[in-house]
Amino acid sequence: MKEHRWNTKSFEDRVESLKRTELYKLYPTEAWCLYRLIPECETVVDLGCGDGAKAEICRKIKPSISYIGMDHQERLMARAREVLPFARFESADMLEYLSRRHQYDLVMSWSVVKSFANWRDVISGMLGLARKYVVFDLRISNTDAEIFDTNYSSMEYGGIKGPMLIVNYERVISFLKSLPNVDRIEVAGYQSVTGPYVRCINPKLEMFVLSFVVFVREVGENLQEIEIYEQLPINLLREGGTPA
Repeated sequence: MKEHRWNTKSFEDRVESLKRTELYKLYPTEAWCLYRLIPECETVVDLGCGDGAKAEICRKIKPSISYIGMDHQERLMARAREVLPFARFESADMLEYLSRRHQYDLVMSWSVVKSFANWRDVISGMLGLARKYVVFDLRISNTDAEIFDTNYSSMEYGGIKGPMLIVNYERVISFLKSLPNVDRIEVAGYQSVTGPYVRCINPKLEMFVLSFVVFVREVGENLQEIEIYEQLPINLLREGGTPA
């Protein structure tokens, strides 16, 4: 297995310590997405699912939901199969999984997309799997730059660093608007407090956690202007920002 911070015992211990299988433990934007969307779905795939905690969350919102969790970390998947036997878990590479073209009502990925330099390819692949909705979150920054460099911004577990994406809001929203089969985009978020595992060399850079809900246009539906709903922090700059 390729050396990565997600493969370390430190990361596994961090995941184990969270145990976010209760509804009250959802982060604000997770609740905003899942409480509304899960009741409308029969199938959901969770890409980069970690310990699979969202399987329990989804089942508590809709007991009949069919949940599939995917993560490249086989040890986490093996543990999830034991603890959560009602769900299905697969160990796979993210990009390889996206190429399979299976279909699910909801395709979601939490705290994962920020770890890919080719984040646009990841989101495009997610859209290719979705019948109804795509959900993901990103750390958005008040900057004009797009940076993916461990020397600038990183996350570290077990002594292994990995770059964390720095990107502004307009770059993300413009990309989503360019994708085919997008009917509506909803965005909500809050200002982020940097945790002990995150490092950025610019302490003045303001960071925000935004969750994006992409509504998939039905086959044969007439092409119309994409609707956008935004519930954004007041100090998140839409265009421009501080230098990186």
